[in-house]
Amino acid sequence: DGFAFPSNVGGWNPQILPSNPLRGNKCWGIASISPLGLLDKEEKKKAIKSEDLFIDGDNFSSGDFLVQDSSTATLGNPNLLVGKSFDDRAGVAVLIKILGELSDDLEIDVYGVATVQEEVGARGAGVAAYKLDPDLGLVLEVALADDVPMNEPHTPVVRLGKGPAITVKDASMISHPGLTDFLIKVAKEREIPHQLEILERGGTDAGRIHISREGVPSSVIGIPTRYLHSPVEVLDLRDLERAVELVTSALEGLTKPKFEAFFQTS
Repeated sequence: DGFAFPSNVGGWNPQILPSNPLRGNKCWGIASISPLGLLDKEEKKKAIKSEDLFIDGDNFSSGDFLVQDSSTATLGNPNLLVGKSFDDRAGVAVLIKILGELSDDLEIDVYGVATVQEEVGARGAGVAAYKLDPDLGLVLEVALADDVPMNEPHTPVVRLGKGPAITVKDASMISHPGLTDFLIKVAKEREIPHQLEILERGGTDAGRIHISREGVPSSVIGIPTRYLHSPVEVLDLRDLERAVELVTSALEGLTKPKFEAFFQTS
């Protein structure tokens, strides 16, 4: 009948999907739910669940993968970008820029990895960490920017335009204190605006990297981003530039004695 019934891949919020266009390699459609005019009062009060969704479109085949069909634009301010999948295209963009700017005279070896399937179990990061067996793990991610109106007064933890966020802890990992202190010290010495993030729910690839083999000291540098897991994520380009500066400076300044100091207790 031209309808398809989706299965969730990753952390999509089903409440934002109705009326959104979706596309695959050879198909296109609109996510929808039953018309509100056909629902009773109690049904209208219920939150939309993934099983309530269907896709109205054409040329679907069983097993097709669909993504949000949206474009990227500036949001008034030329530094503010709105678009899809900044989580985690932003991290990959920062990684590429860092690898292009790093000095050839580093005292350490640096491996850059663009992982897969982070949203369904950080599977690519687990494989990469096991193969590379690194001494240190630094994940380039987005950070949940909560500087938006809420139902109740609150103090935002992470704000757009205030610099990259250094993760203290999230639901999957506690960042290595020595590495966290080192990143903060570099940011202060270089006068790079930065923030600290504590995330009660959710995690990143660092959650798998830090428990690889005998364990890997790990942390996360996040690009503040609003409206995560939606087709209209928003970030500030200046935060990406500062993340590049912070990580590049940290890697170029990392020596064996400084690394060993991570594990010294006072």
